[in-house]
Amino acid sequence: MAEFDSIEIVDGLTESTNRVSLKAVFSQFGMVEVCWVPPPHLRQQEHAFVRYGSKEIAAQALEACQNGIVYLDGLMLRAQMRMQNGGGKSGKGGGRGGGGGRRPRSRSSSSTPPRQREIARRRRAGGNRGRDSRSRSRGRRDSRGRGHRPRYGGRGSRVPTW
Repeated sequence: MAEFDSIEIVDGLTESTNRVSLKAVFSQFGMVEVCWVPPPHLRQQEHAFVRYGSKEIAAQALEACQNGIVYLDGLMLRAQMRMQNGGGKSGKGGGRGGGGGRRPRSRSSSSTPPRQREIARRRRAGGNRGRDSRSRSRGRRDSRGRGHRPRYGGRGSRVPTW
């Protein structure tokens, strides 16, 4: 039999089952190090688990569940071993890694402050600069409008071009 120190609860949890009540039931076998219960809306995809300090205690708790001795909220709890690496047999909810189940953050909940995000967005968009804005490479003299006459040469110049 593979080494394990955790058991995964695959059946018998209700919507009202919480971590405290599950931990109380499994504490009768020994000291529970970790007890995790997924939120009610995820209980079809993820399973609760209980981790003990030793493999022997976990084996006792698993055997009791398999023999139909462990009940919570009037329902018999079914369990299976949970491998240390987080993998394990797939239960009713299908195969998935053990615990956690964190979703990636959306772009809107970025750690970048809103003002910096807005500045970066404007830079990426380019082109739409403000009315008084100029490129750094162009000085005021080079950006004048139609009324400007060049100093030497060009159309309408008083100085002849040779």
